[in-house]
Amino acid sequence: MAKSPRVRVQLTNLQLTNLQLTNLQLTNLQLTNLQLTNLQLTNLQLTNLDLSVTLREQPHNQKK
Repeated sequence: MAKSPRVRVQLTNLQLTNLQLTNLQLTNLQLTNLQLTNLQLTNLQLTNLDLSVTLREQPHNQKK
């Protein structure tokens, strides 16, 4: 079985000014080792933010 891809995101000195997100829909968002340094958000407006995460349980008895 193939492993799920891992994403490493490193943001340093991220400056967001007047960020406007409308109808942002994130499905199955997976963040691994997310590092934010000096994050500055000015006038952040989020409208209709829908975060849907599907969690799947691994079967305990897998045939090898």
